[in-house]
Amino acid sequence: MYSLAVNNGTLSDEQVSELIHQAFADPKFDGKRILVLIPDSTRTAPIPQMFRLLHQELGQRVAALDFLIALGTHNPMSEEQINHLVGVTPEERETTFKKVRIFNHLWNEPDTFISCGVISAEEISEISSGMLHQSVDVHINKLVTEYDLIVICAQFFLTKLSVFLVEINIFSLALVVKK
Repeated sequence: MYSLAVNNGTLSDEQVSELIHQAFADPKFDGKRILVLIPDSTRTAPIPQMFRLLHQELGQRVAALDFLIALGTHNPMSEEQINHLVGVTPEERETTFKKVRIFNHLWNEPDTFISCGVISAEEISEISSGMLHQSVDVHINKLVTEYDLIVICAQFFLTKLSVFLVEINIFSLALVVKK
């Protein structure tokens, strides 16, 4: 796990850049196909900064560096909205970032999902402190099956500022900020 906490203030651009470098410097990422999950424009997160830093760190080393916008149930974003979200101009998308693909999560198209299994009614009951007692089918975007590594880039609000990276079965990247 890579982390850096700031109890009063915010992380500098240099600190964030160094943290991303530390997290992704390992050659085990070389040649991999990486999909980064990012929030849509309804969430607050430094996506332009993270987009550029991840591309700077990984763009020349990996087989693919693509992004999937987690829309929830919001409408798909236009190319103009996507460019604004990731902080690039149309010209940059066609030159500097031409190999990067950015997908909208098509939540309303069932054929874009695969089943991961079922959470049993017993487990749901335990998780919900008995409020629910039904099984839940778990489906995820099938794009994740085309990649070696999934990076989750999201922002969480807690009591202190920190950036952390955790590798478990997937690689998570979260920015935690003071609210």
